[in-house]
Amino acid sequence: MNKKVLILLSSATVLMTGCMEDEVVNATDEAKTNSTITMKIVDSKSGLPIDSAVVYSELDQDTLYSDSMGVVTWEKNAIGDYRYIVSKEGYAHQIANISIEESGKGNTARVADRILQVDLHKEGVTVNGTVLLKDTKTDNLTAASKIPVVIKYVNGEVYPSEIKTTTDASGVFSFKNLAENCDYQIVVPQAEIDGQTYEARNADELVVGGLRAGEVRSMNQITMEVVGLLPELIRTNFATLDTIDEDADIFLTFSTDLVEDSVENAWSVYKGGIANVEAGRCEGGAQVLVASGLDRDGRTVMINSVSNKWNRSTYCLEGSVYTKEGRSKKLAVNFTPGSLSGRPSNVTKITFDDTENKLSWTVYKNEIAGLSGYKIFYRTDRMADALEFRDVTDSRTTEININLYDSRFEDATRVYFYVLPYAEINGKIVTSDVGDEDLLTKKVDLVTGDE
Repeated sequence: MNKKVLILLSSATVLMTGCMEDEVVNATDEAKTNSTITMKIVDSKSGLPIDSAVVYSELDQDTLYSDSMGVVTWEKNAIGDYRYIVSKEGYAHQIANISIEESGKGNTARVADRILQVDLHKEGVTVNGTVLLKDTKTDNLTAASKIPVVIKYVNGEVYPSEIKTTTDASGVFSFKNLAENCDYQIVVPQAEIDGQTYEARNADELVVGGLRAGEVRSMNQITMEVVGLLPELIRTNFATLDTIDEDADIFLTFSTDLVEDSVENAWSVYKGGIANVEAGRCEGGAQVLVASGLDRDGRTVMINSVSNKWNRSTYCLEGSVYTKEGRSKKLAVNFTPGSLSGRPSNVTKITFDDTENKLSWTVYKNEIAGLSGYKIFYRTDRMADALEFRDVTDSRTTEININLYDSRFEDATRVYFYVLPYAEINGKIVTSDVGDEDLLTKKVDLVTGDE
């Protein structure tokens, strides 16, 4: 390896924590202001010296080569920290760090000579495996393609300390020319696939070590399962909550399906309380006796005041919900029943022009002036939940261009778009009303591929 390549590697920040010994020698009574650093390069497996190893000093920006005994020496090194990059063809690069410290007393500096042994690891280990996706409904396993996989050197003595690859169409990954006699950990980060979050369930089993150069290790298959989208509150009826009917319910609609048992009696309301949003709880106020349950859509929490009807006071609502994939949301919010005048109507028509790739919609003319804009949502045939696509902040704009090659539609054969008018009333965003069957009532179906 030439000097230019070694200089490019000098930005590494991995600390040497293993495979070396640090020893203080030649600490005489003679006052010294400089230290001699002697480095011995050996094979990590055999312990034999390695000659002609390249040792680059980041501080001096100089390169020396080990002799037949594997020894490299730097003389006249002042007090401070030193960092070296050690390499040899056929071996993994390694970072070596050493500190020269004052050991004298009074005004006389005294430093010791230092000896450092660096164990280089031969390259040639291969580690491979397969990543599969588990279907949430059938439990069938399919190949997970284009999934990032990272292998890490556990002890951190090899540079680079992490190597990244991606799975192929069969879900297979392979790491080649790894350093021998080291421990590795395989990490599969969370991945967003078709609008759902997947993570590896057997991450604790993905550690391997003690392999020799030329050895191939095939790991057990890695299974990724859905952990679910975080349930987000997307709609409430605070604005139109009836202050006359004693049986009026609060409705809180979330972005994904909820576990019914986690909703019942899991909510509290405090009249005059203040919402601590970060902590997800109400502070102060008089507690209102309420009962809570899950509506038939599986996403809407219903909360009923048992003791009396709602009035125009300020309330604080707190509680939590859990998704079927184990994600949870804890929230606290202040609201005033019936404080808003009303909500916008739905769009009357939504169409898509496939020649110009343009999505357009129609609203009642007498309502346009009262609207603040439109929230556009989308859902592909591979997604369980609708996600926000774009927020149109001009009520007079009733069309947008859609790029069917958008990365969000990748691998989809159908895309459904929904348009939701909204108005800002008394400082709050109020959306149009919706039905029980869909997130939004007005939609258009775009075909993005072969059916």
